[in-house]
Amino acid sequence: MQEGDPLLEVDEEEAGEPELPKFEMKQETDPPPLSIDNFVDKIDTRRGYFQGIAKSLDDFVEELEEADIQRNQECNYLRSRLESSKKDLPVEQVEYVQQLVNVLAKETQSDRSAESLHYHEAHRSVGAIEQDEYMPHVKRWLEN
Repeated sequence: MQEGDPLLEVDEEEAGEPELPKFEMKQETDPPPLSIDNFVDKIDTRRGYFQGIAKSLDDFVEELEEADIQRNQECNYLRSRLESSKKDLPVEQVEYVQQLVNVLAKETQSDRSAESLHYHEAHRSVGAIEQDEYMPHVKRWLEN
């Protein structure tokens, strides 16, 4: 807020207590609403937060699946809007949105099969494979 803002110029003594909204029952036979004290301990305030230590991406499976669904919906929406309005948009804007659609359409790690994620070592030399045995020592040396 800035100087001269009408909200700043209101005198606190003149303002008094704000009026609470009037509450009317729709039907007289309805039970009265519960007091907040009766259910305040049942309100879930932790939704969306992970209560623990995440050890891998598998700890976030539900959130990642929801994000993938939303990503696919955004991609489909943008693709359909782009197709319907391609002729009315400048070329630069069409190319920009097309790049965004391409990025959203990329496969996620969950879309790939385990076989495609496997690293094939057939092309590696015997010496390179033997050097892999030294990696724990190198890692320990780098940490110290």
